[in-house]
Amino acid sequence: MTSHVTLEHVLESHRAHQRAVQAEERAEEARNRQYWKEMEKDICPLDHGDKLHEILSDSCDDSGLWLESKTQFRTWRDGVAKSRFLWLSGIPGAGRSSLVILFLPFYL
Repeated sequence: MTSHVTLEHVLESHRAHQRAVQAEERAEEARNRQYWKEMEKDICPLDHGDKLHEILSDSCDDSGLWLESKTQFRTWRDGVAKSRFLWLSGIPGAGRSSLVILFLPFYL
């Protein structure tokens, strides 16, 4: 092994160090972009208008009218009920979520 260090060795070591520093800077920039993207997602409201329109257009014209005939619903809707919550139960796929979306605009 030689203890002889040439200018070429020093330059190559410097270039390798520069590449390592640049790679770390790029990695840090990518982490920062990801961090800010997550922050933006947390603080920016989502636009659900398209999904709402899709659900409303897929439902039948008379969807949910049976709910209007239920005394418990009317009591809740009119603000007479003691609770602000209305529990809808049914089998999976019965359309509870669609009912909420159908009636929600009327109560906002």
